[in-house]
Amino acid sequence: MRRTGRIESKECGWDAPGVARVPEALQCLDPSDRKFAAVALAYTPPVPVLNAVDPDWWQCAEACAAVGLVVEELCPEALEQGT
Repeated sequence: MRRTGRIESKECGWDAPGVARVPEALQCLDPSDRKFAAVALAYTPPVPVLNAVDPDWWQCAEACAAVGLVVEELCPEALEQGT
């Protein structure tokens, strides 16, 4: 971990360029979103992921909870209307 002022940097593994390595349960996430889950899970305890209207997080809520990842839905009513 590297700290520069107020920003803390965390390392995560990569499956492919731009696709972070996450637990098997989180393969339901869009590959471009996995980096957010990987970084959140790099903290102890994991930090929450904030989501506005991306349905992947909503659809993977059970998988996220199973690995200890909290997703705070900022606009849950928009996601409910889209399902």
